[in-house]
Amino acid sequence: MPGKDAIEQLAARLTALGEQHAGVHWASIGWILPHLHDPDGHEIRFYTHQHHTGLDPGAVTTINDPRESAGRREQLATRPSLRNEMT
Repeated sequence: MPGKDAIEQLAARLTALGEQHAGVHWASIGWILPHLHDPDGHEIRFYTHQHHTGLDPGAVTTINDPRESAGRREQLATRPSLRNEMT
């Protein structure tokens, strides 16, 4: 993917189509959209070519586990009562 805007648009389109994914995450070089599956069940990941810019060297950078995020999304989709507990 060329950049963050493009990968976020792809994630939004996949969500609109009902496709499960882990959302867009900060990766060590750019952004990643993981935890997608093709019709044969193979995991697919999209990465950006765009590098991070403007990171604050004095700030803490947090990288979330995409599989954990996907699990939370799936739980929320199947059990709406968890929304209040997880926010």
